[in-house]
Amino acid sequence: MERLLVDIRDLLERNVKAMADERREKEKTEQMMAEWAVAAAVIDRICFILIVLFFAAGTAALVVFCSTLSSR
Repeated sequence: MERLLVDIRDLLERNVKAMADERREKEKTEQMMAEWAVAAAVIDRICFILIVLFFAAGTAALVVFCSTLSSR
């Protein structure tokens, strides 16, 4: 009977340790996902700014080109 109780205690200890490890891994994964979400948001903003600048420069170049054609 004592051996059975020792085995049950060992199983419970292993289960608690496994649950703690699993919780730690989950927290680590969630933290990493949050960091990647921030990085993605930064990259998204940078790309948006670059696209706006590209289209503004293209529009300005087109206006200058059209005004030089009309002045001839």
